[in-house]
Amino acid sequence: MTGMMTRSELEAALLRAASNYSWTWDRHTQALFTKFPKATAGLHPKQRVLAFTDADYDRYLADTEFIAEAKAAAGRVPE
Repeated sequence: MTGMMTRSELEAALLRAASNYSWTWDRHTQALFTKFPKATAGLHPKQRVLAFTDADYDRYLADTEFIAEAKAAAGRVPE
């Protein structure tokens, strides 16, 4: 495990946040998505997560603020 989450846990949290359209009105989740790699700009957030590289995950797993934001974004998705 790296940081406070594993890669698979981070990916699951990001996919949960990106797969539900609540991100379209949630400004905190939108702010999280602005931290995604610029090379994927213009794609749907779910596609952007699926395009993450190993280097992207290494960087995000080392960023405790990003991890906290990802957990919070996933937690705001309605059941």
